Amino acid sequence: MPYARIWYEPGGVKITYFVDGAEPGAVAAILHKDGHVDKAATFEDVETEGELRALIPADRSERDKWQKKASGRGVEVKR
Repeated sequence: MPYARIWYEPGGVKITYFVDGAEPGAVAAILHKDGHVDKAATFEDVETEGELRALIPADRSERDKWQKKASGRGVEVKR
């Protein structure tokens, strides 16, 4: 069971945290159906809070500029 999912949408990045017992496929289906996550989004699952922290910028002040890294896993700030 993943700890969280990083969604890479055409317009930016979103993060979903899974509560105990939540099935990621069911959560994703609901988020897509409700329009909370773009159907074109790709994603990567992370197993721990530490892994998530390693993959996203520590400074969240420019979260509106986050995007998938050009190579490798994780998020970077658009420049």
